[in-house]
Amino acid sequence: MLEFGTAVNVSAGGVLVALKRVPRDKEVLIEMPVPPGFESDHSFRMIESTIVRTQAGSRHTYVGMQFKTPLPC
Repeated sequence: MLEFGTAVNVSAGGVLVALKRVPRDKEVLIEMPVPPGFESDHSFRMIESTIVRTQAGSRHTYVGMQFKTPLPC
């Protein structure tokens, strides 16, 4: 299932994303764009993550995900 969302908060260890539909699986593959100014051979990065919490909002569901491998600082 492909779902577009908005990152609300990103850290080296995980991300909080606003989604319209919550994925069925707890294991999620995130495609995250690499911001300008960061060294990378690609314009995006694929990150394996696990859903650790969800919270229903008025228009979206907020999904907290922990990265399997922390992002480099």
